[in-house]
Amino acid sequence: MTALIKKESSNGSKIRNLENQMNMFHKSKLVSGICVTLAILCSGCATSTIKSKQMSYQSINTFQTDCSKKNEQITMLNSMRSTRDDRALAKLKNIFQPWLQFTDSSQYADNYYQGSGRTDAYIDYMIQDLINFCRGQKS
Repeated sequence: MTALIKKESSNGSKIRNLENQMNMFHKSKLVSGICVTLAILCSGCATSTIKSKQMSYQSINTFQTDCSKKNEQITMLNSMRSTRDDRALAKLKNIFQPWLQFTDSSQYADNYYQGSGRTDAYIDYMIQDLINFCRGQKS
């Protein structure tokens, strides 16, 4: 009788062991799928193609105003504004790609400035600067 119980318990442990291995396999497939999905979403393939590439914060920061081209510059600066989705995507890029801080610090900084709205604030400043300093001049 005890030999029969031992045989059943050893078969039961083999079945439980097999079930545990199957559960671990399914969990690893799920984790792999999530990682691949995140990698695809955060890669360059998932970027928006609706707008042209925006100027970097450094480029906007060193932008030289020219009163003779006031209207064109205001139009160009307005086209460089980011949408709420652009700002959210920039924040997510820095969250899910932290290595950018070390491998491409200028891109990391641009994402930070765009995500925080600092780029748009500086664009507002530049437009206001154009309007105020080029007030009496013809464009």
